Amino acid sequence: MHTTRTLIGAFCMALGGAVLSAQAPADRAPNSEDVLSAMAQVSLAAKSPLSAILTLQALTRLCPSVAQYQYLLGVALVRAGDMPAASDALARADALEPDHPLTLMALGLVDTQQKRYAEAKTALARSLELDSDNVEARAALAEAEAGLDDIASAERDASRALAADARNARANLVIGMVRANQERYAEARDALLASSAADPQSPKVDYQLSLVYSRLGDQAAAKRHLDMYQQKLRAAEAELKALHDAGVGGAVRK
Repeated sequence: MHTTRTLIGAFCMALGGAVLSAQAPADRAPNSEDVLSAMAQVSLAAKSPLSAILTLQALTRLCPSVAQYQYLLGVALVRAGDMPAASDALARADALEPDHPLTLMALGLVDTQQKRYAEAKTALARSLELDSDNVEARAALAEAEAGLDDIASAERDASRALAADARNARANLVIGMVRANQERYAEARDALLASSAADPQSPKVDYQLSLVYSRLGDQAAAKRHLDMYQQKLRAAEAELKALHDAGVGGAVRK
């Protein structure tokens, strides 16, 4: 999921690339803060959301006033596909450390996933006020604007993001949606294919491609992408069910 990779990468970059060592001094207790933090970051990097969530739950109990751990818990829950629980964790991070641009960006991305586009736009616009050079936040703002049917603003912000990073998956997705809305289907297809190349795991891109190929009269391609969309949705639903069956995810909501 490109949302999660971006959040983790941006978080580490914001810390200057300083990731805690996975090894602790011998005299530290195995449940100490630094060991748990290292374990959580290793689990996130290894794409093991269940392990990350369990570790971060322990960390947030141990250090309830540390916004970073609530933020990382939110990121792990995004990876697991539990957007309501992710939203709760990120809201706690925002309450502990207001106006952190990465937390606001994450909240905006999660709001967009839940079709709360107005709330997403507010969070993302504030994130960009604090860090105007964040390309992913700019692309995410464009996606929220597209959700609000503000096509002109979506095109403007997606184009600005692509001027900084021509391969940005989210910005290409938005441009594809904008071009489809303008009935410029060949251009929409090309932008969506660029988005898919940058983020091949995205189901939303496949859904949009199925619509565009149908408009272009290529029913075989339309069906292929619709099948891929449904397959990715089923996989995501299975992962979320496994998470909830393990007693994690929605259970972290307070």
